[in-house]
Amino acid sequence: MSFVLHIWEATQPIANIDEAGDQAFSGPQQCEQNPKFIAFAKQLTEKYPDADPHPEDDDAYFEEVWSDSPLDGVCNELVYTLGIFSDCVDMVKPFVVTTANALGLTVYDMQEGEAFLPDGRVLS
Repeated sequence: MSFVLHIWEATQPIANIDEAGDQAFSGPQQCEQNPKFIAFAKQLTEKYPDADPHPEDDDAYFEEVWSDSPLDGVCNELVYTLGIFSDCVDMVKPFVVTTANALGLTVYDMQEGEAFLPDGRVLS
């Protein structure tokens, strides 16, 4: 089972959790590639590697955390969707939030009803 986070670069101030959801899911979704998404994915996979479909070393085991592969940040939408295996959420989510916020990206956790803004505020 996977846990989904939505990440985007806010275009307007977000005052409450309803505005976060509205900004994530309303309006035009198609856009040019956001280079921050690529930088974001690179930083995530440096700490928690993406699954390798053809491992050269069968003994090189690591816990997969990303439910969607490849995790490369390539996205022609305003919102980047990130899937995390449910068993890994507690371990990975804080790093996802910190990394995204450092890049000026907002993280929306619809399951928990929380939005993590780049200015450090958490809306719920």
